[in-house]
Amino acid sequence: MQTATAVLNKRQLKALTKFVDGNANRFRDSRSYRRRMGVNGNRELSRYKYLKYWSMPNDLRIPLEAQIQASLWDTANEVYFLHFDKGGFLDTSKFQNDMMSALMLPLNRQGRIIIEGTAHKCTPGDGFLFALNEVHEVPKNIQGAVNYLVLLYLYGFAQKAVNAT
Repeated sequence: MQTATAVLNKRQLKALTKFVDGNANRFRDSRSYRRRMGVNGNRELSRYKYLKYWSMPNDLRIPLEAQIQASLWDTANEVYFLHFDKGGFLDTSKFQNDMMSALMLPLNRQGRIIIEGTAHKCTPGDGFLFALNEVHEVPKNIQGAVNYLVLLYLYGFAQKAVNAT
């Protein structure tokens, strides 16, 4: 795991936060057919809302593309937003292989992420870059809404994308 500072600037953060707030009704609940099981299985399913780029209509894709620099965007396999209301969380997860990496970018200050047992406070615009086979979770949110922009890459491409920002 590594951190990257100022991946998103203040203008991007403002625009992406406005995008999330303006499209909250289009986010899907994680407890639907695409639920995310972590180490606790069905006993404690992750609780969040998400909006994936590839599921967005074109009227959302075009303005979103304008807010993310091409160096991040061009090699990403998936781009999506995660929204955690109070009580929301991402159960502890660890993928079996090292094929994918995530770049997780907090859009506001309230959030935390735990990677390999180390808790990290979120600074808007900074990124957490980690392989999905590292143990990771977003602990239960005890504050207001928390939003993240997440980009998934084939292993190795994420580092190149971050270095180019």
